[in-house]
Amino acid sequence: MKKFISKLGVICCALAAIIACENNEEVDPREPEQPTQEEMESAFATYQSLDQMWNSASEEASKTYEDTNSVFTELEIKSDEDCVDFTLLVSTDSLPTLGFESYAAYTRIIIDYDQAGCGSDSTITGGSIEIYMAGLLENRWKDSIVFKNVQYPNGSQLDGYRTSALVPDESSLFNRVFQIDVNGTVTLANQKEYQWISSIRDVQNALLSPEGTFERFGTATYTDVAENYSINVTSIEARQRKASCDPAYRYVVKGKETISDNRFLNFQIDYGDGTCDNVATIIPPFGQAFDIEL
Repeated sequence: MKKFISKLGVICCALAAIIACENNEEVDPREPEQPTQEEMESAFATYQSLDQMWNSASEEASKTYEDTNSVFTELEIKSDEDCVDFTLLVSTDSLPTLGFESYAAYTRIIIDYDQAGCGSDSTITGGSIEIYMAGLLENRWKDSIVFKNVQYPNGSQLDGYRTSALVPDESSLFNRVFQIDVNGTVTLANQKEYQWISSIRDVQNALLSPEGTFERFGTATYTDVAENYSINVTSIEARQRKASCDPAYRYVVKGKETISDNRFLNFQIDYGDGTCDNVATIIPPFGQAFDIEL
């Protein structure tokens, strides 16, 4: 019996030592993997590129709407507008459209860039864009833009949709707030495919004045479909553009975001304090921060 107890004591001590070692390994602080400057710059550059593609495509659609609306108002039909199908009022009862069920009617514009001569002055070379709009006179504006096989000269392609809806409770005559959601796919010229999903608030303050500002706050995720590799972008402080820096609102001069992936990447991007420049600072979790040009 004494030998058995002795052996049992040895076994218990050995088990205790193993558990202690395992516990020590669990609580030992281990420095996370540090992303390289090249990896952080690459992640940010891809984010900027994809974000710019969606923004430019949306701006192109808005420009076409403005041009077409002007043509309609003047009761003229220009030859270069033959590829634009413009219907001022479509009854929701007769032709329901997803997302516009609460509106009695909506305006629809379809631009077919595959038609000869269509988009000759644009950056789009093929595919189609469908625009749906409603609620302007009811102070509950909403638009939806559908991109179908939209092609660019560099060989890239855009598919998906973007919706924008006025937030009445947060808006006034000169200060407008919009909820914008995007879901789609970007295929680059090298056939690399990215899924893009974002949900943001756009705040437009006195845009027509020299002191106007344009702010954006929210989240975005882009995923390399083939590699199952995702990068998430989350606002810490709204990105801001100022008319006093650039009347076209092209440069972000203020704001902060966190950029992380589903592996080990995690850093911040600081766009500045509002000073008019095109420089941002990448702040890694460890090591020295560094500047990049936007």
